[in-house]
Amino acid sequence: MKLTPGRLIGPLVSLLVLVVVLVQTGASLRATGAWSRRAAAAGGRNPYERLERLLASPGTDAPAVNRDPFAYGAAPAPVVSAPAPRPRPAPPAPAPPKIIALVADSRSASAIVRWLGRDTTVREADTLPGGFVVLRITSEEVVLQRGGETIVLRVPKKGD
Repeated sequence: MKLTPGRLIGPLVSLLVLVVVLVQTGASLRATGAWSRRAAAAGGRNPYERLERLLASPGTDAPAVNRDPFAYGAAPAPVVSAPAPRPRPAPPAPAPPKIIALVADSRSASAIVRWLGRDTTVREADTLPGGFVVLRITSEEVVLQRGGETIVLRVPKKGD
């Protein structure tokens, strides 16, 4: 394999990066004191010694809390009973169905009925939402039945 300047660029750049990383790491260790002689002399010292002394000494500033040490969060708050909920008034009864349009001829009849805010096209024997069954459609009226209750919807006259 022949060595050319193009093939040497990659390894030379890698070597340069390695040298820069080593120089910066050494400077950081010296700046923190980790490589100083003083740090080497203190070698056997426990870094948690101060924390252990603080934990071993009884403190008067810590409140006495009786709680489960394995439970997450603070101690549970005392249970306070809430006042009984007030009964809500019954919702108002929906408006009765209303004829919007009626198309009747000698062969078939259909109607557009507005019920619960929706317009629905119906024919005889169809069912409206809410359980209304269409019994009969004539040129003047639509007869609905629900649970034994019969409702007759009449075409509104002009001015109604």
